[in-house]
Amino acid sequence: MAGRERLIRPGLAALAALVLAVLLLHLATLGWVSHELAGPPRLKAMADPVFTRLLQQAAARPA
Repeated sequence: MAGRERLIRPGLAALAALVLAVLLLHLATLGWVSHELAGPPRLKAMADPVFTRLLQQAAARPA
């Protein structure tokens, strides 16, 4: 029996529970805000590259 000497004091346990609740609330709020702000990308997609001709290796010149 621990008696008056407890491992965690009631005030400390309440403070830890409050800190945990605040952190969880902040995480939930940040997740909601990031979901609400997600939208179409702000950058425009790049156009597909246009190849005007295929390059071919030139024939070797005799020396």
